[in-house]
Amino acid sequence: MRRVLTLLLVLGPLATGGFARAANADSSKDKVQNLRNCLEGFAECDRSLLTSAEAKQIDEMQHQRNLWQCLRGYACNHSVLNDVESKEVAEAERLRNLLACETTLGICNKSLLTLSQADQVAKLEKELNLSHCKTGAGICDRSLLSQSEKEEVGTLEHERNLLACQTGDGQCDKSLLTPSDSKQIASAQHRLNFLACKTGEGY
Repeated sequence: MRRVLTLLLVLGPLATGGFARAANADSSKDKVQNLRNCLEGFAECDRSLLTSAEAKQIDEMQHQRNLWQCLRGYACNHSVLNDVESKEVAEAERLRNLLACETTLGICNKSLLTLSQADQVAKLEKELNLSHCKTGAGICDRSLLSQSEKEEVGTLEHERNLLACQTGDGQCDKSLLTPSDSKQIASAQHRLNFLACKTGEGY
């Protein structure tokens, strides 16, 4: 009986110490995971588990992450930016807007352009519109064309339509053909039909 009591007296503190070390280890793991959550911006971040140095580090990290999002044009909190950062973000926004205006990719806010930038964008828009009108691709605004440009575009449109009719393309508009065009098209269609009947190929 005395031996049992002696063993309990000896092993008791050791067992208690073991449980304490295990609890401390679990607590340490929780703090490390929590710190990782805070650094990565996860919702599971518990700031009460952070030391003052860690909390300062997390605040700086979150501020830098917010600044990066603002500079990239993502959703961010402008109110926490200092004066230098606000100017930097505003400049980045102006540059992104200018790019959108010049490439027609994205939303262009012309009110953010300087006078020289607005002139440059207007020139690019006119050139792009002329290209659309000449090629038949995209939206063509004829009101932006000069008289000589309208005449050139009209000639190109006639040529494209004639080629469509000559090749049997579905975009052929016979109402736009001149009498000589119609005669030429009829002759070509007659020959194609004759060859189809002669060879048994096609309709």
